[in-house]
Amino acid sequence: MKKLNKYKYIYLFIVVLSLIGFLSGYFYYNAQSNEMKDQIQNKINIEEELSTTTNNTFKRLKETSIYFICGLTIIPEPINIFHIYYEPFTAGFIFNMLKPYSLKFSLFYTLIYHLIPLLFKLILLRLTMSLSYNLFKYIFKKSSKNKKKAILLSKKYLILTLFLLFYEFIIFIFNPSIHEFLMTFITN
Repeated sequence: MKKLNKYKYIYLFIVVLSLIGFLSGYFYYNAQSNEMKDQIQNKINIEEELSTTTNNTFKRLKETSIYFICGLTIIPEPINIFHIYYEPFTAGFIFNMLKPYSLKFSLFYTLIYHLIPLLFKLILLRLTMSLSYNLFKYIFKKSSKNKKKAILLSKKYLILTLFLLFYEFIIFIFNPSIHEFLMTFITN
């Protein structure tokens, strides 16, 4: 609780920006013309999509590596801040796009494949902000305290990344069962 209180403004910033991103994505899909919505629905054949197995483990590893490198190099940290907006934007767009199939389908699909990984990524992005801040302070103050904090944050980042990769691996293993479960909402 103490840590949550310490970073409350960072978390507030992340939550607000994420909510704005999710709502923007949701309403952006509504702003599309009916022709464009039909093209999107036809291009993304969800039944065909659910018949294949998807492994996002390497995709998540690549994303988290980029976040970490941006956090270490300090200057591209705005790229990470952009991801705080863009990732929820994508989830909101997909959620609204899948609603014609079924609200339950849209909710479960978005939760499993987008919102849970998004939660991990947002925490990772918060860690990169703190890492950048501590590295910046270390560069200018040469304080060993900031160096120790940066190392600790890097370790936390690694552990949380491993949890995210484990989650994606579990989803990959249970992909056929999850897809079968999701298909029940489409066929009803």
